[in-house]
Amino acid sequence: MEANEPERAHAVHVATYRVRGRVLLVLWLFAVVLGDLAADVPGWLGHPLSAPIAGPIADVLGSLILLAFLMYPVRRSGRTIRSMVGALPPPPAIGWAAGVALAITAISFVSVPVVFIPLSYVAPGFVQYWLIDSPGPRIWTEGDFYRLGNLFLFLRLCLLGPFAEEMTFRGLLLPAWASRVGRRWGLMWSSVCFGLGHGDLAGAFVFGVVTGVTFLRTNRLALPILIHVLANAFFWVIASADIANVSHGPATLEDLRHTWWLALVGLPGIPLMVVLMRRFPVPLS
Repeated sequence: MEANEPERAHAVHVATYRVRGRVLLVLWLFAVVLGDLAADVPGWLGHPLSAPIAGPIADVLGSLILLAFLMYPVRRSGRTIRSMVGALPPPPAIGWAAGVALAITAISFVSVPVVFIPLSYVAPGFVQYWLIDSPGPRIWTEGDFYRLGNLFLFLRLCLLGPFAEEMTFRGLLLPAWASRVGRRWGLMWSSVCFGLGHGDLAGAFVFGVVTGVTFLRTNRLALPILIHVLANAFFWVIASADIANVSHGPATLEDLRHTWWLALVGLPGIPLMVVLMRRFPVPLS
């Protein structure tokens, strides 16, 4: 769909035209930085936080700060958080969302080796920095306050993070750009931005497209948030079980190259996703 299509097709976008996409991205980045700075305050006072708890606290604070920042663009959009989220989906839709989350999790097992193993030969420095030196969330099994750190991580992954990110990228950024350049381009660029904020570039881009399409089809955030929560919960379970050392990630480029078999494990997620997206649970409202 393009920006000059009938008004009916863009009812979800018109109210958000006044929200600037670049402002949303700045707020998102600013919230991340402020969260990190806030977690460093104890260190400046001579009582630095231990590794198992410092990162999760920074992530939780970043999510809370982002949610506070979003109050202004939500008001500018002319909507309320309740109207954007909508009602709890019916059981069939919840089951569908669980299947989509499982498929996305499987696809992430494909995307990481398929994208980063070839890149490790062409641009080893980039892969070293992006994926290995800057690993994603980690489940700790030792260290000071590691249980509390894992609790904060769960709170960030399975509650605050999904809500804040879906509000930002699907609830506000996607409609703001779609109202200017059309739904397809708005969907693509909002998904690109979402992907750049995560270590798994390709997997996060697919995630953004799937949840973006879900939002555009329902005009509500309930299902995208539920998909996000369940996908992160699946990651939590996998990381807690330490399957294929996922919770710690590859330590070297050579370790990464030995994970090629994960792509085979995740391949069934692709046809599962195709089937589920063709059987979208509508209507929901």
